Amino acid sequence: SFIRNLLWSMWDFWWILFAHQPVDRIYTSTYTFPIAWRFSFKRRTPCIFHIHGDQRIDSIEHPTGVLRTVYTKLISKLVLTVQASSIRYASTVCFVSVTSQNGFLEKYNLKKYTKKMTSIPNGVDTRKFFHISETAKKLLRNKYKLAYKRIVLFVGRMDKKKGIHFLIHALQILRDKTICLVIAYPSYFDDYSHRYFSMIEVQATATTLPIVFIKDSANIEDLYRLADCVVLPSVQEMLPLVVLEALACGTPIIASDVEGVHEVLANLERRLLLPKVDPKKIASAVDYVLNLSVAKKEKLIKQGVAVASRYSWKTSAKKLHE
Repeated sequence: SFIRNLLWSMWDFWWILFAHQPVDRIYTSTYTFPIAWRFSFKRRTPCIFHIHGDQRIDSIEHPTGVLRTVYTKLISKLVLTVQASSIRYASTVCFVSVTSQNGFLEKYNLKKYTKKMTSIPNGVDTRKFFHISETAKKLLRNKYKLAYKRIVLFVGRMDKKKGIHFLIHALQILRDKTICLVIAYPSYFDDYSHRYFSMIEVQATATTLPIVFIKDSANIEDLYRLADCVVLPSVQEMLPLVVLEALACGTPIIASDVEGVHEVLANLERRLLLPKVDPKKIASAVDYVLNLSVAKKEKLIKQGVAVASRYSWKTSAKKLHE
């Protein structure tokens, strides 16, 4: 899928090489960097490389078979080469968090390029993502026909590193018949996503846990608001939008203690951060959140909304402009 995404992104971006309008800066990510760098070199235009995530797959997918193993290793090596070259040749390199930046440079031995680094976090639109009353939450549940006492939400693509299989296992451990798991995911699937989704479907049919799949929700903010908690048990993240959007909607989020996630959640309830992606630890955290007292839950919601308010797209855009 990396090769396909790389070729399509480069094809979409190719036209800019032949454009004649003036360009002051060129902004790019991993897939489009080869074309962006060519344009930057040709026009002598500064190139800004933005790293949203670690694209290597060998640490996530454990392929079976000699050919697939070799293919995975080769693709991972190619991704690392593209990322390292992008950092080397870009004028400025942006990360979504300071923790992500430091971890990435240390992991791939690229600390010598620290001077060209900067951190520009993701933002959240608080005009769209905001907290609602309990009465409004009940109306939303009726709208989506989710007549369950407690709703645990996952939002994200079908990717093994997102840890959906860990979450299903965790809720099986709880054996709480009042819980329903809602999985909201985008329709974009490559071969890898299809395989993982098939695995999740098999896991879902083998459990008595109610699981509702919602594809391409046009109003994802509704799902955040009607949920009792959001869980993101990823094994690898930088600063996912899911964390900020859930907090802005006043919904407690349980997430892996990784990179940018730590920066956002560290000053909230420590039990919301998972030091290890383990079904038992996820189950314990979910049980804790679902059984919070009204006073503790209201305090947590208020703190979360306050944290999310510090991450605006306007602030991120201003920093990028600078």
